[in-house]
Amino acid sequence: MSNDPNCTPILTPTDCGPIDTAPHADPSTAGAVDPTISPITPQAPPVEGVQGWDLPTLDVSAVGHVAATGTVCGVVIVALLILIVAVAVAWLPPARLRNFAIASLLLPATSALAGGSWSVPASLLWSGAERVTTGDLAGLRAMLILGAPVAALMATYYWAQFLHKTHTVGLKSLERTERVKDTIHTRRFAAAARAARVGAPSITGHGIVLGPLAKTTTAKTAGLWQELTARHENWLVVPHKQARRHLALVSTTGGGKTELIKRFFAGMLEYEWTAWQQWKTTPGVRGKYPRPLMVVISCKGGADDKALGLEISDLSRGLGIEADRIATVGPGGDRLDQFRALSARDMRGVVGEMLNAGQASTSEGQHFDEMRRRIVSLVVGAPGGPPRSSQEFLARLNEDTLLDLWGHAPDVKRMIDALQGEKVPQLDDALIKAMNLFDLLQDQNGAMVFDGGKDLDALDVLYVTVPGLDKDAARAQVAAILRMVMQKAGRTAKHLRRSVTVVIDEASATTTATGALNLVDVCERGRSQGVALAFAAQSQEGLATDKWSLNRLLKACAGGLILGYNENAGDLCEHLGTVRSMLPSRHLIKGQRTGDEGQVSVGDKWLVDPDRLRELATGQFVYARARRADWGQVVQVDRSSVRPMPGTPAHTAHKTATTTPGVGAPRTAGNAA
Repeated sequence: MSNDPNCTPILTPTDCGPIDTAPHADPSTAGAVDPTISPITPQAPPVEGVQGWDLPTLDVSAVGHVAATGTVCGVVIVALLILIVAVAVAWLPPARLRNFAIASLLLPATSALAGGSWSVPASLLWSGAERVTTGDLAGLRAMLILGAPVAALMATYYWAQFLHKTHTVGLKSLERTERVKDTIHTRRFAAAARAARVGAPSITGHGIVLGPLAKTTTAKTAGLWQELTARHENWLVVPHKQARRHLALVSTTGGGKTELIKRFFAGMLEYEWTAWQQWKTTPGVRGKYPRPLMVVISCKGGADDKALGLEISDLSRGLGIEADRIATVGPGGDRLDQFRALSARDMRGVVGEMLNAGQASTSEGQHFDEMRRRIVSLVVGAPGGPPRSSQEFLARLNEDTLLDLWGHAPDVKRMIDALQGEKVPQLDDALIKAMNLFDLLQDQNGAMVFDGGKDLDALDVLYVTVPGLDKDAARAQVAAILRMVMQKAGRTAKHLRRSVTVVIDEASATTTATGALNLVDVCERGRSQGVALAFAAQSQEGLATDKWSLNRLLKACAGGLILGYNENAGDLCEHLGTVRSMLPSRHLIKGQRTGDEGQVSVGDKWLVDPDRLRELATGQFVYARARRADWGQVVQVDRSSVRPMPGTPAHTAHKTATTTPGVGAPRTAGNAA
């Protein structure tokens, strides 16, 4: 009860009553809980929209496992990338590396198809990495399914970007840039040399294959995207269209010209023969692909020429050419019919070329050349017909004989008197020159190479060797054969014309101070008559007697130049021209260390660098034309590497032997009986 008498109750009547003091709790019973009362547990109120979510718990060990597995994946892919780039540096251009990278995508594609899900390659990569983290290296096999393609694609991009930078703005160190260029050049040629040991096809769909391609230089600077999308080319090819427009081959002795000539001969013959067989029965087209005639003329003389003639004949028989359509004109070999097979008009030109081989450089020389041409016209154009042997030709070089043959015609008598009235009687001079020339063109049996023998129309392959010690006689023989070929090609009826290819080895061996072969005339007029010319020499000076004639000859070779090892090929490289090139420079820090800044200017450089030609080994050549240069290694060719061409008797016999049971075919269960 309250002690205040003035207390007024407010809430209850007992508010002013006495105050009760609560009793103190017994410590012994403080922890007792009434079992009938439910315990109270605090709970968070529900949040709308997130009912049913199970938030993950943070597991430190799982995070470490994921990090370790991801690290293994990265390390393996980077290791594969480094390995692939190291292989590419040795011999792979970006285009070929790209092809391998695309082919490697078959691994994940196959695993996805086999597993039924596109996520299978990624699952294999991750599971393989998990096995590697536990020490099981067998997991690397599963990682390669996706890791190898990814690394290959990354390596392709890196390698293309690196090469593009090297050939344009250069690397940070210009010294390293030059070392990288030289290393790539050397390794590409080493790879081509290794590939050449395996062999190469003779032809492709558009040209003659000389061997594996090492690298290509063009006037167009390829961008990064072009480097990645460019078509990979395997072979050093001379397009047939360009081969018909004449070629010049220049390389010093020991450079591999002979092997290149054999390779070109076999490829050209097979290409044109195959085209002739394919289209010879098709009206309207067969005239564009006539039957080929290959003429190989070696001007060195001696044992090497005999050996080359045997190899050319052997290759021809290996390609299926019949033996009676192959002629080897030389000492102890076949002869070529000049006097009996030619008309008076054709004989006049051929014999005139023999007696006046080369171009006179003075007015006096031109005067005597004109008199010799008149003598040949009198001897060959007599009313009784042309001479039919060299001996008959020599017998007509007599004043009385010529007058009798022409019936003592007044104009003929005046010409003969003028010829004999010279300080040196010209009939006698022509007789001496012709006798000396015919003697040099005789074999060991005394038969002149142009007396009797085979007709050009009856041949598919003609090989000619010339006297090796007398350049004038050699030039006369080559000039006569070239004139015969040109006349046969140009004056034959269209349906009987041949596709003639003339290959002259060591043309420089016929060049003297007094004259050289008139190759320019053959180049300028030959293509329209169906004659293609390819000539080889040890130096550009051996092709012509002066720089003006050399430039004219090189311009006539519209098919391009094939160059090998040469110590002084500046004139040839100048003819091929220059291309635009970036010329980078770098600032030096304190004159010692290369800085990050520099400049890039645009200048010109050789399309074919003369210093690169000095580095070429035997069998390495560059084919250059139209601001493009293809470098490669020539593959050697022999009879074992060729096969009979379609339409030849050897090819027909081979097909019969392999398809007829019991005739050269292996016995099987079907034909064992």
